[in-house]
Amino acid sequence: MTEWKETTSVEIAEIEMGQSPSGETCNTIGDAIALLNGPTEFGLKNPKAVQFTTDSKRKCRPLDILFCVRGSTTGRMNWADKEYSIGRGLAASS
Repeated sequence: MTEWKETTSVEIAEIEMGQSPSGETCNTIGDAIALLNGPTEFGLKNPKAVQFTTDSKRKCRPLDILFCVRGSTTGRMNWADKEYSIGRGLAASS
């Protein structure tokens, strides 16, 4: 029988912290990669992007777990259904 082992997420997963692109590279017309900034874009399971950027600084991959890392929304999660640019309010774990 296997026993549970207490560990940290850093020991079992790769974590990518978000980094916001400059505002001049953002748009709402669907130009370039979808940008996620926080839980306002979270759906029931997958995010719904409303903003896009032509200068992505950090990205998540399909099937990554997206989680909030700031303020009262810390810990809220969603699953990435595709590649997204992630802003500083999020991190991605694979």
